[in-house]
Amino acid sequence: MAQDAPPADLKESIDALSQKLGALNDAQKSAVRKDPNLPSSIDALATQIYAIQSATDAERVEAVAKKLKGLLSDGRFNNKERQTLPTGTEIKALTADLNELAGQIHVHVIKATYGDHRTRRICDATAYFRANCLNQSKCPADVSSGISGAAICGYEPAPLAKDGANGARVHYTCGQSEVRQLLLRGKTQILCAP
Repeated sequence: MAQDAPPADLKESIDALSQKLGALNDAQKSAVRKDPNLPSSIDALATQIYAIQSATDAERVEAVAKKLKGLLSDGRFNNKERQTLPTGTEIKALTADLNELAGQIHVHVIKATYGDHRTRRICDATAYFRANCLNQSKCPADVSSGISGAAICGYEPAPLAKDGANGARVHYTCGQSEVRQLLLRGKTQILCAP
């Protein structure tokens, strides 16, 4: 048998297990859940199945998310069952993690200004940062020469400011996160990291 081929009897084993599990009645399923040894074995089996179905953790998360979305939206729950769904810290933590995961990819600029913020010699830099941050996880992309009023505003709003006084104040979110504020000077970038 070739090293990269699945075992010949794998399909038959999976089909037999699927039939056996599908034939369990509700009382038997309840007994399986209450058995001290079986739930951990089932979790281990589920982990192996996801590892076969998806090559990476990201693909596994996507597969689980699709199944969860289907389970919650396909009408299997009656009102009594919906009321018993956990709404405690686990669901809240999962919601926060999913919101962060969904939003960590893109920077969304709300508003931005550039110049000497202490003296209020500033220009509106929102258009510049929105254009340079669109669909980016970090921006602006090229800060090799630093940020400047000429590039951002078309002119230097505070040309006589002391070295290091000029900067960009950017209000932004990373996906669904709370609004953040960052003062960019020199070669600093906005970063929405995992």
